[in-house]
Amino acid sequence: MLQSKMIVASREELVYQAIKDGILRGDFKPNDALNQADIARQLGVSVIPVRSAISRLAAEGLLSQDAYHSPKVSALTRTELEEVLLIGMQLEILALRQAAPLITPEDLPPLRQLLTEMDTAVEQGRMEEFGYLNRDFHMAIYAHAPLPRLRQMIRDLWNMADIHRYRAMFDLAPEMAGRAQSDHARLLELIAAGQTDQAAVLLEAHKQYSRSCYLLAFEELNRQNS
Repeated sequence: MLQSKMIVASREELVYQAIKDGILRGDFKPNDALNQADIARQLGVSVIPVRSAISRLAAEGLLSQDAYHSPKVSALTRTELEEVLLIGMQLEILALRQAAPLITPEDLPPLRQLLTEMDTAVEQGRMEEFGYLNRDFHMAIYAHAPLPRLRQMIRDLWNMADIHRYRAMFDLAPEMAGRAQSDHARLLELIAAGQTDQAAVLLEAHKQYSRSCYLLAFEELNRQNS
């Protein structure tokens, strides 16, 4: 019985990750309805792990679900998206304040390597890849904060924004990347120097700028799709 439950759990995790990846990649767009039978057939599982995975994704805010309709990819209004980004910014500042004092000189080379990869992505015009690396860079800093629930909350809010191509915002507004890289490099300098307060001020300005640029891009996408 225990082994049977473990198999079901692993199938649910497989389905959960497949649907989640599809949403965050943009394969499923906001307001797209998900056909549970089709998903089960495509992944070679029964509908039971599909239902469980959908319930998890609904709890994370990536899907909306009720008893009378197929589950849909969540669609945020501009006001809701602005709220998500604002809350996320404040939580990231908190995570930085908790993480920075714990980052040692030995922890800095992997962060600098991410900066180098981001520079290369910008030089080669791979802006969507830069968006992935940007998230990896920030989360690699916050990983040093001994607050796993806080890190999960940041990931969940970032995922909600990703429904509306937040990860691709550098493709939508490529002029952001140069300023972002300048901010990232300075952020590491401040962390290395033990200047946590100054790093937090810089991160707030960095996120405010990113938020304003992304909301403008979001409005333009809505105009194009209307």
